[in-house]
Amino acid sequence: MRILDKKYLEEHNFENDFLSYIYEIKKRGTSFFISNVNCEVEILEINEKYFPIVIANDNYNDCLYVSLISHYIKYIIEEFEKYKIPFGFIFKIFEILLKLNKINKVVYVNQMFLSTNFYPDITFEQIKEMVVYLNKIYPDYAIVFKNVNKHYDLELFENLKKNGFFEIIGRQIYILDKKMKLKNKYRQKQKKDFSFYEKSHYKIQEPKDDNDYKRIEELYTQLYIKKYSEYNPKYNSEFFRLVKDNNLFNLKVFKYGNKIDATYLIYSVGNIITAPAVGYNMELPQEIGLYRMIISNLLRECKLSYECFNMSAGVGKYKIQRGAKPVVEYILIYDKHLNYIRRIIYKLLQMVVNFTIPFLCKKNLCGFIDSESFLHD
Repeated sequence: MRILDKKYLEEHNFENDFLSYIYEIKKRGTSFFISNVNCEVEILEINEKYFPIVIANDNYNDCLYVSLISHYIKYIIEEFEKYKIPFGFIFKIFEILLKLNKINKVVYVNQMFLSTNFYPDITFEQIKEMVVYLNKIYPDYAIVFKNVNKHYDLELFENLKKNGFFEIIGRQIYILDKKMKLKNKYRQKQKKDFSFYEKSHYKIQEPKDDNDYKRIEELYTQLYIKKYSEYNPKYNSEFFRLVKDNNLFNLKVFKYGNKIDATYLIYSVGNIITAPAVGYNMELPQEIGLYRMIISNLLRECKLSYECFNMSAGVGKYKIQRGAKPVVEYILIYDKHLNYIRRIIYKLLQMVVNFTIPFLCKKNLCGFIDSESFLHD
């Protein structure tokens, strides 16, 4: 087990794959591609498997992928304000306590700066070895695995728990798996959606020039940042150019004439895909159905080439109507090497989140997890 050093990385001839993607981010700096991410990046090798390691410190205003404060405090406060829930001040006081106890001082394992991160097969013994190694290098940092679910990550979840990790609810996601028996009404819905796209004037193409990448950034920002949250990652045109040239990703745009009105990014590992970034022209009438066309093409892509589609979070009712299953996703934390006070604070975070989110969902008071689907998970 080792952290790949600068000499190795500089001399290695990367293919267009995982290592080249992470190396570019490490070399140029995270904020070159994502303006609200300011973290160190390393690459951990264990038995010829590679894991991006993201080292976070006082990055309290960074995006929620690399900041526990943004994920569990700032984002929830945004939700409270949106739904006019008068408890935001409690979380602001809680935020002060968390900051005083360095809650963001974390080493994230396998963090790809995406909404969904897929894990390679990793055994109980490898996790144990990884924990010992990371504790030696980063003795004052908690160790975090994000995006772990019990649908296709059950073995990983159990191995992490056996190694002393504890879980905190992360978010609600939706999964469509070929192993699931899809009812005819869902198949018909998907068929109608794709027929709707085929009758449209839009053509799916790849981005070609700087103007295309800038337009993709604009459409993504309209949806993820301006509509949803300042704490989503602020991907720029350089990020979209980076993923376009990498074999892990597939970046597409919907063009009508010379104008791009929608975009989606596919990230795939093995037989699983997800779409970590989409965007569409929100100034156009909803009847045009740009989101519907995006999802229909993603579902078709999965049907033709993959076994499982992680549809990520949000728009739960729409996804369930296409046959997706709601699944709770967890963040798993290891803190046994930290001082007693910091460990108490992490456990307090676990108690607050694992109680507050289900409670608010039962009362239908929060969009953090889609209430209907969470209650039936």
